[in-house]
Amino acid sequence: MSLKKNILVMLITLVPLFYLQSETLTIAVLAKDGQQETLDRWIPLATYLTQQLDGYSFWIVPLDFDDMMTAVEKNKVDFVLTNSLLYISFEINYGINRLATLKNLRGEQDLTEFGGVLFTRSDRIDLNFSRDLNGRTLAAVDPSSIGGWYSVAREMKQENFDPYRDLKSLEFLGDHFSVVEAVKNRKVDAGIVRTDTLEYMADQGLINLKDFSVINPYPRTMKFNLRRSTELYPEWPFASMPHISQRLSEQVAIALISMDADSETARRTMSAGWTIPLNYKAVHDCMRELHIPPYEIKKPTFALFLKTYYWQLFLTVLALATLIVLAMHASSLNTRLQRLSESDTLTGLANRRAALSFLDYLQNSYNRNKTIYSIALIDLDHFKDINDTHGHTTGDEVLKDVSSFLRSSLRKVDMVSRWGGEEFLIILPDTDLENAFSLINKLRISFSNRKVSSSRLSVTFSGGIAVVHKGGSPESMISEADTSLYRAKETGRNKIIL
Repeated sequence: MSLKKNILVMLITLVPLFYLQSETLTIAVLAKDGQQETLDRWIPLATYLTQQLDGYSFWIVPLDFDDMMTAVEKNKVDFVLTNSLLYISFEINYGINRLATLKNLRGEQDLTEFGGVLFTRSDRIDLNFSRDLNGRTLAAVDPSSIGGWYSVAREMKQENFDPYRDLKSLEFLGDHFSVVEAVKNRKVDAGIVRTDTLEYMADQGLINLKDFSVINPYPRTMKFNLRRSTELYPEWPFASMPHISQRLSEQVAIALISMDADSETARRTMSAGWTIPLNYKAVHDCMRELHIPPYEIKKPTFALFLKTYYWQLFLTVLALATLIVLAMHASSLNTRLQRLSESDTLTGLANRRAALSFLDYLQNSYNRNKTIYSIALIDLDHFKDINDTHGHTTGDEVLKDVSSFLRSSLRKVDMVSRWGGEEFLIILPDTDLENAFSLINKLRISFSNRKVSSSRLSVTFSGGIAVVHKGGSPESMISEADTSLYRAKETGRNKIIL
C-alpha cells in the first residue's frame, strides 16, 4: 500500500467523528515489529497527547523504513518517533527537531539506551565470535536499523570482519520478530536484533531464551541487564517536523516529559515515560565509522571543481569568511551577555539566579527519580571587620580568593554561587547529608589554615547544611541551612552545623 493510502486508511479507520472538530496531527512511528504491534503499543501515547493539548488530536501512523523516509522527505507527517540513526539522518537532511528521548521499560529497569544483539541457536556451539560467521548465513532487520544492523556491523568492523565479504549470505527481513523466527527455524545461522527483543518475545511466550545464545556477549550490569553484543546508543527520540511551530513543539515536549512513569499510558507503551533529549554523539560516531550518509566517503572532485569555478569559489569563501567573523562576534556577544546574566561580576561565580535554576532542576530530578542532593550555606566570619580595618578593596580580594578556593576544591558537577554579600551557596548533586558535612568541614579546616594570597590575612567561615527530603523544596532547604548557619555563628563561628 502506498504511503498516502496508508495514512488515509489509518485516519479513516481510527478517527472518531467528534475529533474532526480539532486539528489532527499525525505521529509517524517506525514499525520495527510490524504495523499492528506498533499501533497496539503507541495509540495510548496519541490518546495521552490528545488529552493533554486542547484543540489537537494525535494519531499514530505506523511506517516501515522506506515509507518513513518518504513521509519525512515529503513532509507528510507532523511528528516522528523513530530509531536514533534515522533521526540523525532526518535532522541533518530535513531539519526535524528532537523534543524528548524515550525511557524504555524492561522489567524493573527504565532504559534510555539500547544496543544490538548478535545471536544464534544455543546448539550452535561453533558460533562464539564474529569471525566464526565466516561463510555462514546471517539475517538482520533493515539496512537503516541501528539496533537490528548497524550497531553489530560496527562491532564486526572493529574485529576486521566484513559481513559483505565474509558471509555466505546477508538477508534483511524487515522486522525483529522475523529475524528471531528465521534463526529459530534454522533458516539462517545467526541473526541481529535490537536489545530487549529476545526478552520481550520470551515474556510473550513466543520463544524460550534457553534456545538462543549471544555471540560476542557484553557483560550484563545492574544498569543494563539485557543481552547485548554492542555498546549502547541513546533511545528513540520523539521529534517535530520543521513546519510545527515552536509553541506547539514546546507543549508536546512538556506533555511528554511530564508523563508519570507509573501512569497507565507509560505502562501501555511499555515505557517509563520520557526524558529530556539525550546527546546522540554515539550515533554520529557509529555513522561516521561506517561511512553512513552524510558521513559517506565521496569521490574526490574538488580539483575539477576548483579548476572550473575558482573565481566563484574565491568570492564564496570571502563572503563566508565575512559571515563567519560576524557570526562569531555575535555569538561571542551573546555568550558574554548570557554569562553576565548568570554570574557574579566580582567573583565570576554563579549568581543567585543561576543557583535557583540549578536547584529547581535537581528538585525535579528528585521528585521523579529520588536523586538526592545537599546544599551548604557558608558565611565568612568577621567580614565586616575586614572591610572596616583593611578597606573594601581588601574585602573584595578576600571574596575572590575564597571563590577561587571553593571552585577549585569541588567537583565539576557541583555549583558554587555567591548568594549575597559574604555568603556563598554550595550545591552538591548526588550527595547525602553525611558526605556533605564531611566535605564542607574539610574545606573549612583547609581554608582556615591558609592565608589570603594578596593580603596574607587568615580568614575562616561558618556554615549550615541541609539535604533534600520528601515534602521539602529548595526554599525550605535554604531556610534550614540558614538556621544551621545562624547557630554556627552564635556558638563561636568557624564551624559547620547540620
